[in-house]
Amino acid sequence: MTSKSSRQSQLPRRMNVHDVLSQLEEDGFFNAAVYITPPGDGELSDEDSGEEDGGGQVNNLNRRQLHAEAEGVVTRSDGQVFRMGGPNDEAELDQDPPGRPASPQPVPASPQPVPSSPQSVPASPQSVPASPQSVPASPQSVPASPQSVPASPQSVPASPQSVPASPQQAPALRNLRNRQRNQPAPIQVPVPRQQLAGRLLQNQRQQRLQQPAVRNWRREDLPRNLNLQQQWPVLPQAQFLNENLNPLEMFELFIDDDVVDYIVDQTNLYARRDKGNHTFVTTRQEFRTFMAILLLSGYNQIPRRTMYWERNTDCHNTAVSGAMSRNRFDEHMRFLHLADNNTLDPNDKVSKVRAFVSMINERCLLYFPEQQHLSIDESMVPYFGHHSTKQFIRGKPIRFGFKLWTLADPLGYVVQFEPYTGAGGGQPYGRLGLGGTVVKDLISELPQRPYHLTFDNFFTSLPLLSDLAANGIGATGTIRKNRIEHCPMRDATRFAKEDRGALDFRHDRRSNVLVVEWNDNSVVTVASNCDRVMPLARVRRWSRAQRQFVQIEQPDLIRVYNATMGGVDRADQNINAYRISLRTKKWWWPYFAHVLELVMQNAWLLFRRTDAHTAEPLDLLAFRRRIVQVYLMRHGAIAMPRRAARLALPAVHRVPDEVRFDGVGHFAGPSQTTKRCALCKKNTKKLCLKCTVGLHNQCFNAFHGIH
Repeated sequence: MTSKSSRQSQLPRRMNVHDVLSQLEEDGFFNAAVYITPPGDGELSDEDSGEEDGGGQVNNLNRRQLHAEAEGVVTRSDGQVFRMGGPNDEAELDQDPPGRPASPQPVPASPQPVPSSPQSVPASPQSVPASPQSVPASPQSVPASPQSVPASPQSVPASPQSVPASPQQAPALRNLRNRQRNQPAPIQVPVPRQQLAGRLLQNQRQQRLQQPAVRNWRREDLPRNLNLQQQWPVLPQAQFLNENLNPLEMFELFIDDDVVDYIVDQTNLYARRDKGNHTFVTTRQEFRTFMAILLLSGYNQIPRRTMYWERNTDCHNTAVSGAMSRNRFDEHMRFLHLADNNTLDPNDKVSKVRAFVSMINERCLLYFPEQQHLSIDESMVPYFGHHSTKQFIRGKPIRFGFKLWTLADPLGYVVQFEPYTGAGGGQPYGRLGLGGTVVKDLISELPQRPYHLTFDNFFTSLPLLSDLAANGIGATGTIRKNRIEHCPMRDATRFAKEDRGALDFRHDRRSNVLVVEWNDNSVVTVASNCDRVMPLARVRRWSRAQRQFVQIEQPDLIRVYNATMGGVDRADQNINAYRISLRTKKWWWPYFAHVLELVMQNAWLLFRRTDAHTAEPLDLLAFRRRIVQVYLMRHGAIAMPRRAARLALPAVHRVPDEVRFDGVGHFAGPSQTTKRCALCKKNTKKLCLKCTVGLHNQCFNAFHGIH
């Protein structure tokens, strides 16, 4: 019989974290994952000594974590996968290689299990794997190298944020979660060497993108004759601008029959299936009449929408009441819908308007009169209800509402716009951040042209300028001081005390990015990948000290920024001039109304480019009224056959008592039509010429209080 000590010596040797990491430093591998056994008692768990933000290093692990039992899964350069530290580990990895000192032995275990993670869950004795198919006892695998490549799709990949094998290289995970018990171990499938090399190259490329670029700052201007400084090609004018379209035809370039048919289909479907109203069926002509009334409410506002249909002369609108009845208009307001509720994307917070927005974006891009300079900014859609995407921006003209990212030309033509759905509503932002991701998304559908973009400091960053330059797009924007990546500019406090027009600039020779500080009313920092400092312009500013206008120097890129940045603000000004005043309780109604206003101002800006505008100049209000009048006259009669309108109030109440009993100018006269007597309710052909109500001769004095 063998003794107890001899039987223990024959058992596979267990390894701790220190042993596994030490052996990985000597072995060449493509990928390695380390599984740490969780502590047996949660009370013994403690943290490593790494920093709170950004993680720590391997040398930040504490004593209990380094001496905790661990296993390593190694993928070598030939694609073979080995396990070490477990009961069935491979001998060639389990044993120390020749000429290498023996691995340090684990410290004798304390009576209680040793923890290895600050948030570990007590592990049972069965948590230690007994075979290659058993479950590792660690909550997470710790990759051994930042350049390692996953051995298989099921294995845990190494990343720059995970714990490296070398104490001097990559960061470590600070809090290790518990591995789920009774879960099959990853299938160890040998991966071809060529595929592993490709994965390694991809990981290294991603690491280079995530690492900040090394800058070479020099106090010099941007070089001339860069590719981004080439002239804008001469493009022929779009064919539709040569056809002299009238205002209605220009408007229907955007709200065409396809868009109207889509809204009509979704509205009828919503009324029939979701609301159970099988009698409501709208048509293309009827919807255009409904849309015309909405546009009319922008310049003919009333407190209540039902007042359009009243018979009182102070608010009655013959065009509206004759085109569509009040009840029919209310039905359109109730059943209007822009999407099928059964096919909504649960991950999209604005899915009810997503299809409609996409259709309008396609048409805005299709009829975009291409030009070089474009600006990107945020727009606000007023909304005061409750919704998860509602924003509050202090200092804006519209503080509460939905936010739109907008791409526009200097005159205000909106090329693309995208609703903002919150921080968690899109894809990861990556190294460009939210602002850079928005810029890339808005210009992704533009044709390949040498565009010049302008945006404010929310979007501008040096990596974004380098990325746009790589795609042949120039950009200029104000930039925040914490984004200039240690550019050696002057101290802002001291620089602000210098004379107005003071200038400082730096050029990064590696990326051809220019950063300029200019002292105007305050210190302005601007970055560009195409615009230069020279030539300096002379601008006029008011000097409070001298009480007169003075001339100061202005860099050329500041001039370009001021001339091209206001496109989105100009579009907002046009949209807010005659915004639709009718509202409902639907949260997406502001989006729908805003898009109609956006289309109206886009159509007007295109109309101003045609010869028809030269022959008959129309401002935005006249352009809008022309479209409304044509729709109400053309489609109103088809949508609603005319019939005699019912009086909203009895004749007695239609005449104010101050007029009825004033005793001045009341004369009886003949009526061209038969009227109902305001007093006895019988038919008569007499009326009061002042009160314009029917009255018999015998009822005349009694109605006016004459005895």
